[in-house]
Amino acid sequence: MSKRVNTLPELPAEEHPYFLLPERTLRLEKTGPGGTGTGDGGPVTEVSTREIGDGGPVLLLPGLWTSALSFRGLLQPLSQKHRALLPEWYDPERQDPSAVSNTAALSDLALGLIRALSLNRPLLVGHAEAGLAGLHLALSHPEALGGLVVLGASLGPTFLAHWRWWWRARSGPSARWAKRSFQHPFRAAMEMLDYADPAVLSRQEIRHLAQGWSTLPAARARSRVLARTQVREFFAPLDAILQEATAAGRPFPIPLTLVYGQEDPKAPPEHGQRLNQTFPGSELLVAEGCRGAVHVERPEWCARVIVSAAERCLSSCC
Repeated sequence: MSKRVNTLPELPAEEHPYFLLPERTLRLEKTGPGGTGTGDGGPVTEVSTREIGDGGPVLLLPGLWTSALSFRGLLQPLSQKHRALLPEWYDPERQDPSAVSNTAALSDLALGLIRALSLNRPLLVGHAEAGLAGLHLALSHPEALGGLVVLGASLGPTFLAHWRWWWRARSGPSARWAKRSFQHPFRAAMEMLDYADPAVLSRQEIRHLAQGWSTLPAARARSRVLARTQVREFFAPLDAILQEATAAGRPFPIPLTLVYGQEDPKAPPEHGQRLNQTFPGSELLVAEGCRGAVHVERPEWCARVIVSAAERCLSSCC
């Protein structure tokens, strides 16, 4: 374990029930290109999921760089009146890389997950790449969702401002990167999180995330997927559908809430402002002083935002 990890507390400052929730395994079916349901019908992959609470469904999808564990601070307030679902919706070791080749493919994966869970128009809360998948899914299949909350989704490869990410993305999956991550899985897990507020970190979380880097095949698969998210082609399908919606002057088809950290360099509020201007009926909320993942660094505030969105979703569906 790295020296930095050793300085962290064993458990997070705030207790959470994530690891106490039973896991179950889902088998996702192919939906076909664009989520049309015209695939071969065979199982694509298995996904593990947890859930807590009863009531209207709230589907919490983490970005590809992290885990559903990142929603731990939202579970208690959400589960009081809602059913919170927390799938680990993409596993590079078990799933085809084409499932995350671009935002349209991610949208298909999200749609397959909603069908596998038998959800009726849930509120989707998507962080980072999952938020982009939610945007694409809502614009292409609005009947699948009752509402959408986007948490810190970048509309472009912002990591490319750093030369290392440019090199990794341009060179494709780096064997050297994968090998280094495998040799130092705790450091790799810390790099993937990169929370601006170190007070939210714990050894429990780092150990959980380091499992994804603990074998060389896993590290290679994960590095390949993460590199894909840092090329312009990954964002192209969403760019196209946003331009089409702008040209047609169409409103966003479901309630849309955009949540950004005021000082987040990876997903700056300007990206939320662009979406808010494209869809004037949407709600843009900016967490003051927040420099990282809002749902991790401002969980109580973020939970109130999501509960409010869930109530609107429930009333609109009824």
